[in-house]
Amino acid sequence: MPPSRFALVLVALYALVMVAAFTFASATVTTTFIIGILAVAATAIGLHAEGRRRLRALRRADAHELEPHFVELSAEGVHTGCSHIDARYNWSDFTRTVETQEFYLFIRPTGAGAAVPKRVLDEPSEAQLRECIVQWSPDRGAGLARIVR
Repeated sequence: MPPSRFALVLVALYALVMVAAFTFASATVTTTFIIGILAVAATAIGLHAEGRRRLRALRRADAHELEPHFVELSAEGVHTGCSHIDARYNWSDFTRTVETQEFYLFIRPTGAGAAVPKRVLDEPSEAQLRECIVQWSPDRGAGLARIVR
């Protein structure tokens, strides 16, 4: 659930608690409302913590994430892989290259392709990657951000 929607759901739950407290416990509305709000908040915090715990466990168990990965760009195409994957793509296999805040994405017509995380690039490597994309990508780097941070 997107964070913006979560806030809306939380406000709706608080409103529901207020209506329920007024409807079912009119003699103790304030106390019932406070207890209900605390219960909703505790549940939301608990669910958030449980979700983060599960994500950490998944990441620890994912051997693929812990392996060293590589990406090589040449005039022939993109060569990417790790210890058990070796993928080679010709530049003609891609429809476009897109830059997001965190990745350079090499997109094939099927939606599959390769990704280069920006966090693994230093400034000279990123500049070289951008030059390769402009030179060899079918869209000539049309999907690259105009302002590089």
